[in-house]
Amino acid sequence: MKKSIETWEDVANVAFHRTINDYWEEYSTGIIRANSLQDKFRAHIKKIARDNNIKI
Repeated sequence: MKKSIETWEDVANVAFHRTINDYWEEYSTGIIRANSLQDKFRAHIKKIARDNNIKI
């Protein structure tokens, strides 16, 4: 069952896991893009917050 995203803690938790998954996917293929993990994390936070109507 998928947990709903209602708080900033939920947003950060999901963003963290998506960032790690993205990095692992790139690492396993041997192609690591120039974007830093911080930039990816920030982008995930903005998208998740926007998709779940949580104010930034």
